[in-house]
Amino acid sequence: MQISVSQLANFIACPRKWWFSHVAKLTPIVEPEALRRGRTVHEYIGAWLSGKPLPDLGEYSNYGRAFTENFPLHVDRGEQELIETRVEVPTSNGHTLVGVIDYATYIDEEWHLYDWKTTKPKPFNVGKIDLQLLVYDVTLRELRAAKSVHRSHVFIYPDSGSTQFKRQSYEDSTWR
Repeated sequence: MQISVSQLANFIACPRKWWFSHVAKLTPIVEPEALRRGRTVHEYIGAWLSGKPLPDLGEYSNYGRAFTENFPLHVDRGEQELIETRVEVPTSNGHTLVGVIDYATYIDEEWHLYDWKTTKPKPFNVGKIDLQLLVYDVTLRELRAAKSVHRSHVFIYPDSGSTQFKRQSYEDSTWR
């Protein structure tokens, strides 16, 4: 059986909500705005990093602008890159965790892992273990023989009439 990292995180957060969504297969009548925004911005960033034609961001054009103006200032690009890359991690009980790495780049024998977020960082998230980044860290260590992985969230969010770009990094001591 395959389970996505997002499904696992949803189960940990609220087992009943996970059951309604993944077992009973109930879906919201209207797609939540946060999901639509996240998907749209992720598609744009993936295309921009890959040099592909950029999709129309519509009402989220300020997110694309904030990303393209700030990304080169805050994130180095290395000799190898993983862009919107599906990964699979086998578990000891025969199941497989699946997910998509937003962006990882190899610089000076170290992997730098980034996860895009289109929400404002919340104070309680600082220093909290993020299951998604943790699984992708393990994936890079196992599948890419990474000795060192630097993990960061990149937040792109509206604030006071403009769109902000903030990188929040985590050191190994936060995770292990």
